Amino acid sequence: MAYLELKDIRKSYFLGKEEFPVLKGINLQFELGEFVSILGESGGGKSTLMNIIGGLDRKFDGEVIINGNKLDHSQEQRMDRYRRDEIGYIYQSYNLINHLTVTENVRLSLDMTTLSAKEGTDRTMDLLKRVGLSEHAKKYPSQLSGGQKQRVAIARALAMNPEVMLFDEPTSALDPEMVGEVLKVMQELANNGMTMVVVTHEMGFAKNVADEIWFMADGNIQEVASPQEFFTNP
Repeated sequence: MAYLELKDIRKSYFLGKEEFPVLKGINLQFELGEFVSILGESGGGKSTLMNIIGGLDRKFDGEVIINGNKLDHSQEQRMDRYRRDEIGYIYQSYNLINHLTVTENVRLSLDMTTLSAKEGTDRTMDLLKRVGLSEHAKKYPSQLSGGQKQRVAIARALAMNPEVMLFDEPTSALDPEMVGEVLKVMQELANNGMTMVVVTHEMGFAKNVADEIWFMADGNIQEVASPQEFFTNP
């Protein structure tokens, strides 16, 4: 059984009485430890789909099923737990708080738990070590490179040890060296059994990292393939 499943996901926006469908019946399954890239141009519905998976968008038709249980998006406490404990979301803009240090940014999620101060500190430092940022713990976001900011965001999302990590265009603002830094962390997470879902318009990135590539255009999944299948076929 898939850990995360989407059933007939549909979403439209309205301008007056005119309807503009964005998602037109998406059916997908995600297994634990799977690394999936959703490839497509801007406006194809990728970010809208990610927001639904991440529990940020509740106005849609269809079902999101997590570990065999349908999510009820009307239950505030359940959705809070889902976003906090089961899904990690890495935003394109990182969403770091500039007046907080790297340590304080990562620690934020742990402040909502029952961990003691020492346990929270130890967990934060473990996370920073995991993403290779121990020596930057006392710096502020403005003192970091793009790749380092991305890794801070990953550490923060890992604080609650989610089963699924969502990445929205993770390499769009990074140079090739920084892409390599972030990719290494992402691959290690997948190797440790975490499901990685990445939306991107960069075919080269998708080719190099994904177990599967799903092509999305005009609100539909157009094709499902492994990198080897797609890049060896005309």
